[in-house]
Amino acid sequence: MNLRTFFSLLLIFVVVSFLILVAALNREQLTLNLYFWKFTGSFWLFLYIFLLAGFLTSVIWLLIRNSRLLLANLREKRRREKEEKTRELYIKAMEQLSQGKPEEAFSTIEKILEEDPKNYQALLAGGDILRLRGKYEEAVNLHLSAKMINPSDPKLLLSLAQDYIGAGKEKQAISLLKELLKEKETKWQISAYRELRDIATRKDRIEEARELTEEIIRLVREEEEERRKEEEVLLGLDYQLTLLRLDEGKRKEALNSLRKIIKSHPKFIPAYFRLFKILYQENKGGEEMILDGFRATENPLLLKLAEGYLLSQEDPTYAISLYQKALKEASRDIPVRFYLAKLYYKLEMIDEAMAEANEIDGRIEYSFDIDLLLAELYLKRGDYREATQRLRNIIERAKLFYDHYRCRLCGKTYEAWQERCDNCLRWNTIELIIPKELASPKELTPPEAPVHPPRVD
Repeated sequence: MNLRTFFSLLLIFVVVSFLILVAALNREQLTLNLYFWKFTGSFWLFLYIFLLAGFLTSVIWLLIRNSRLLLANLREKRRREKEEKTRELYIKAMEQLSQGKPEEAFSTIEKILEEDPKNYQALLAGGDILRLRGKYEEAVNLHLSAKMINPSDPKLLLSLAQDYIGAGKEKQAISLLKELLKEKETKWQISAYRELRDIATRKDRIEEARELTEEIIRLVREEEEERRKEEEVLLGLDYQLTLLRLDEGKRKEALNSLRKIIKSHPKFIPAYFRLFKILYQENKGGEEMILDGFRATENPLLLKLAEGYLLSQEDPTYAISLYQKALKEASRDIPVRFYLAKLYYKLEMIDEAMAEANEIDGRIEYSFDIDLLLAELYLKRGDYREATQRLRNIIERAKLFYDHYRCRLCGKTYEAWQERCDNCLRWNTIELIIPKELASPKELTPPEAPVHPPRVD
């Protein structure tokens, strides 16, 4: 027998002995007076009544407690089911957004908000989607609702600032961005500085934008890739300041700035092209600017820009000479030949265009653009048989003679070259779209001459 069992039996013995003693001392009838009610009975009856009352009280208390637990469990189950459904809808919305379906994504977010109008993540994501769709005022309203729930979330403050920028309410945006600058995490400070810089750039407050960029470079100095990107932005702003000096008539100072930019960043195409135009207008040639830029970049974009400008000045001979000189130095001459052939075609120099096009055609496996160019040239010559053969698989002829340009950072395309991208506001990012067959052509290896055994008569 263990100690616990012993004490339990001892307690039972003591309680029973006490009850027997009390019963022996109270054999007569007992009377219970309760104000206007009197009850008489034996000791055992009273004992039974009190035990029954205690038992019933315990049962009722247990029932109440278990009912509360049951209700709490039911509420918890419903809450978890609701959270799971919300989570699934949120994931679905993000997937739709990643698939380029912002309208469907927002419809899914709306389903979440119908069930839970104060769902913070749905309000935040919904506002961001509306901003992507250009509905800035609606985005502001959703994000303001989210701000009432979590007013200090830096992610929300940044999103709301971007909404205000889109809606043209820059004063409110600047106020939020300055609040973000107080955040301890560097990434939020960087984001705020970038938004403030873009606002300053749009307003042509270039000195201010430059100061903000220098602050960003200070914050990202340990991240090599980010620092390089920001230094490119700073270069673009320096170039923009140079253009302002030109507008102000400070020609000598502007020319020195352009040469410094080229010296420190030999692949900055806008500076070469700007210098070329200035020197050409002053009858100082400018040829070396184009050729130096071509040597530094090995990109025919500068040649194309010079061509367009010289044709506008009715000086096609100069444009042809630039291409011919570039051909002598080009390590990859096929793209240069292609644009020279197109220039010859524009100038109705059919034999010269044909020679360049055939040179390319004999060295690459296939090019839609070369086929189309040769077809046009054969038509000009009146050789309809050759032209028909070239045109057999060609439908959209018009596309050949329109050059296209693309921003290498954000991907926006243009029909004419620009110094700066209107979308991402970056300088020197617009590139000429070279047909892929010509950009990295797979040249044919000349076949070896057959070896014939000597003839024996």
